[in-house]
Formats: sequence, structure tokens, C-alpha cells
Amino acid sequence: MSRPDPATNEGLRTVGKGRFFDTLRAEDLDDLELLTRLDALSPGTILFGEEEEPDEVFLLLEGRVKLTINSANGKRFLLRIVEPGEIIGLASALAGVPYEMTAEAHHLCRIASINRLDFLQFLTRHPRALKSASIMLADSYNQACSRFRTLGGTPSVAEKLARFLLELTAIHGSQTENKVRVHLSLTHVEIGECIGACRESVSRALRNLRRRGLIALHGAIVTIPDRGSLEMFASAGSASAASQIDLLSETRHGVVRDRTSVA
Repeated sequence: MSRPDPATNEGLRTVGKGRFFDTLRAEDLDDLELLTRLDALSPGTILFGEEEEPDEVFLLLEGRVKLTINSANGKRFLLRIVEPGEIIGLASALAGVPYEMTAEAHHLCRIASINRLDFLQFLTRHPRALKSASIMLADSYNQACSRFRTLGGTPSVAEKLARFLLELTAIHGSQTENKVRVHLSLTHVEIGECIGACRESVSRALRNLRRRGLIALHGAIVTIPDRGSLEMFASAGSASAASQIDLLSETRHGVVRDRTSVA
């Protein structure tokens, strides 16, 4: 593992925000703070890799961390992006088995590192923390199932991309009137790792969705003008359903014409 740089000495009460920390009481945080070491990670730093033993548990305080897994033929898949307030490597820490994935800092990150055995003992002393960790583990499992449905359950890259964008906006999107917007911080290569496609296929799929009027792109901002239409496309699986979406898009923009009159 690449060793992180020491962070400034701030307490968890100051920097601990997000899902796990929000459930803890003051006395829980005080106990947890005695067990942790705060570190700063530069982008690209590897926290742990596949098949490494889980000696520590990591709480993400700031930034984002990528979780990736390699297939038998060496192809890399991006499972998900960890957000602040989440525990990294929780499943392996609880079970005491090697990591099944690689965790890599996606941006400049701050983490709290805890010895695995100390963390397990902390959970037994603080039921709120144990409940929060259990819910987080269940959520991670559900997200993994959803991702694999996206990878294997749709025939086209455009449909996989549509499902991915729907998942992303459901978690991170902001509603504006009837539209949903989300900041897409991933590159086309990283999106491809999420849906099992190459960069060129992702670029074509984005153009396809934009041409159909299902999304709008403004830099890193993706806007979904009609979530229902994108959901229909994501579950279509047929050319006739896609044609129906095209007709809805044309109707919305007032460009419907008599198709039978075209020779």
C-alpha cells in the first residue's frame, strides 16, 4: 500500500461528517477518536489491493475513493465511488478475509485509519455504530447487485449507460423544476469501467442519448429532462421501444411530421 501523508491534527468532531458519523453520539465519537489516525491521500494513492489482508479499517472524511475489481481476463470494473462518511473495506474487516477489491483515492482525500481489531471492539461497545455499519454493509451489497444487473442485464452500451446515469442521479442528482442534474466527475474510461465498455463506446452512447433528447451535456453536468423517458429506454431492449421514445422526444420538441409522406 502507498503510505499516505499525515494530515493536520483535527478531531473527528470537526471533520467527521456523513452517513456513519451522523448516527454517533458525542461519547461514541470521543471513543472512536482515540483509536484513529488521520491521514491525507493524494489522487491515485492505493489504500489496499485485492487479496491483501485487512489489517485496518478506513473512514472516508473528505474526497472520493474508487473501488475496482479485476476479472479473470484482467479487465477492470469500477464497482462504485465511495463518498465521505462511508467505511472502506468494511466487509473484509468484519469477516477477517482478504479484500475482494482495490481502493484508490479518486481525488485528494482525508481518511481516518483504525486497527481492524480495535474497530471490531468499538462496534461491540457502541450499538449505534454497529447498526450504522450493518446498514452500510447492506447498502453496499444492494449497490453491487444493481451494478451487476447493469453489466449483464442489458444488450447495448447505450442502455447500460442509461441505467448507470439513473443510478447516479438517484443518489447524487438535484431536482430543478422537472429536470434532474448531476455532476459527472468520471472520465469516459472510468464510466466504461462501470458498465463494461470501452471509452469509444461510452462516447458513442452519450451522443446517442443526447441525440434522442434523453440527456443534455454541459461540460461535466448531465441533465435528464424527462426521467421517465430515460427509464423507458434503459429497460426497452428493443428497437420498437427505442422508436417510441424517439417519437415522444419529437413530440416534446414539436417536430412530429407525417412519416408516411416520406418516400
